[in-house]
Amino acid sequence: MLFEYAVSPDSLYEISKTRRDFSQFIKEFGIGKTKVISEFPKFKRYRKLAKVQFPKCDSDIHQARLEELITFFERNLKVQRFADYNGNLSWDANVNNEHLRVPFDELLRESTNANVRSLSLNNFCGGTDDIGKAETSVVVERQAPKMCSTLRGMLRLSQRIILIDPYWDDHRRYWSPLSDFIRTSLENRPGGHMTIEILYSDGSERQRQAAPSKPSDLIKVFKDKFPELDKQCTISFISFSMPEGKPHNRYLLTDIGGILSGSGFSESQDQPNDDFTLLGEKAYQHRWNEYANGTGYKTTECACNISP
Repeated sequence: MLFEYAVSPDSLYEISKTRRDFSQFIKEFGIGKTKVISEFPKFKRYRKLAKVQFPKCDSDIHQARLEELITFFERNLKVQRFADYNGNLSWDANVNNEHLRVPFDELLRESTNANVRSLSLNNFCGGTDDIGKAETSVVVERQAPKMCSTLRGMLRLSQRIILIDPYWDDHRRYWSPLSDFIRTSLENRPGGHMTIEILYSDGSERQRQAAPSKPSDLIKVFKDKFPELDKQCTISFISFSMPEGKPHNRYLLTDIGGILSGSGFSESQDQPNDDFTLLGEKAYQHRWNEYANGTGYKTTECACNISP
């Protein structure tokens, strides 16, 4: 549901020429949208490359739009690329080399390259981007391969992945998707080491029901079941209680976006499909603060496969 776009600094100059193209570009990116900006190169260098074009601007309004686009880039969630950037080469040359290492979903630039498929600026601003019509809410079969196929972009492009499911426990219907999610996140990653956190209720709000497995027990099961994955990621199991109310909703939160799931990320035959919906900006920020920053729950126990 997410696609990574490498945007050339030169294209910002062109986009800033007209209010129509400027507004269209802004609408295409941001939390809750299917397009996410690739931070290549790192923003500090990218900003310098974009600001070189200030003297060429046709008017003060043109330059003001260009400045606003640069600020828009700075404030947006971005895909982190851990790759060297050669300052002696152009952005085009660098991005072509990086594209060969780990492909971008789209390269947005004025020029085209016969060896690397690029999306032209005219097509993008004209609304004919071939992946630009990707849906922000989809119906997904609750089978691990189907869920992984839908979430592939978000999983492989993220550095930090948080799965929130109040009813997560030591059952195959949870382990199978989790192991597939991790494998998917490790395939063709543009970034570095991946961390994944599983947050679930400690059961304190449930009456007359068996308590869920402890995080320390789940870590042992994970290590036994998936020794090859244990060496390739940092995984934590966290049981929690909420100060008010009962936890219910299920989320996949990452550093580049979030998904709301009605029934969760476990396999099921009783409920064969589910809705996966990208969180909008306000909902994402609220849930990120609640679960990633820990303001909405109290940790009962935490266990990690890597010792601090």
